Amino acid sequence: MGTDIHGHIECRPEFMDWTRAIDIELLYEGRGYDEFAMLFGVRNDADHVPVAEGRGLPSDVSDEISVDVDGCHGATWIGWDEILTVDWAASAGEPVRRREPTPMSTFDRVIHPGRALGGEQTREAGVNILPPWLRGTEDDALPVPQRSHLLGNILRTFDVMSVLAKQHGAANVRLVVWFD
Repeated sequence: MGTDIHGHIECRPEFMDWTRAIDIELLYEGRGYDEFAMLFGVRNDADHVPVAEGRGLPSDVSDEISVDVDGCHGATWIGWDEILTVDWAASAGEPVRRREPTPMSTFDRVIHPGRALGGEQTREAGVNILPPWLRGTEDDALPVPQRSHLLGNILRTFDVMSVLAKQHGAANVRLVVWFD
């Protein structure tokens, strides 16, 4: 039986409570078990060290989301401000390392459907298709897979979070997910 991700991006406009901004079903296609494992600890057969595992729902989650989660498992969340501090160049098998937040900037990557991010062909060609805030350090000597190499469909969600953070601030945008 497969595992599907569900969730919403939430934002907190100035002087307001958290509100549901967009359903990730509009952004996420298929199943990315390596992403699920590395980010949220779900279907973690590869023993990745998750970035945001088992947090449950935020205590101040929007009312719309608290209704959607009924009967699901693995509820957790991660804020855009936290995403910006993860060392994405680190190995997915190492404890999560944090660093100073990377400034948000426009993406300069081209995503080709069906092509793995950060694959050997891309590295050999000297092409870096990751957005600047995910590149981490220039040192590519860490063991593969790097956290950034496991990112795929979730990058579209990160794109939307980045746009919302420019409007509302990085601390006021988060991703709330659960699985069935």
